[in-house]
Amino acid sequence: FKDKFSMLNKQKGIQYYQKSIEYGCTRAMYKIGMMTIKGEELPQNQEQAEKILEMAAEKGHPRAIKEIKNLSMNMSSKSNYFLEKRFKSWRSRDDVFVGN
Repeated sequence: FKDKFSMLNKQKGIQYYQKSIEYGCTRAMYKIGMMTIKGEELPQNQEQAEKILEMAAEKGHPRAIKEIKNLSMNMSSKSNYFLEKRFKSWRSRDDVFVGN
């Protein structure tokens, strides 16, 4: 019974995050992006996860910015060049702790 209850709570939580993304919630974008990268509770989809994390990063979410930077290390130098140009417009706050 406990496992079924936990599963229902996780599903409700994911639905809540997905709805919050529609309202521009960067925390929800970050959480769903990370779940999608890892394949935790959602199907793993690197491309979709990067899009969601980029949305959060563009809105200034510090942990999303950091994650996008980490992902960019695995990209080709051409792709990395264009991504670096985008970083300049993002507000980087790596030194600030965010409890997300």
